[in-house]
Amino acid sequence: TEYQYKWSSPMKIQKEPRDFIEHTQGIFQALKSRIDKENNQLYVAMDTI
Repeated sequence: TEYQYKWSSPMKIQKEPRDFIEHTQGIFQALKSRIDKENNQLYVAMDTI
């Protein structure tokens, strides 16, 4: 993926730490959003079956 390529070494992270942090936070936010949807929609729907 783009993330793996862009941040594939400590040197790349050290060169652009703010970009690394922003990119990583974006991934964590997307993951949190998915988990929230699963917890609040998917699992609720599954409980009704």
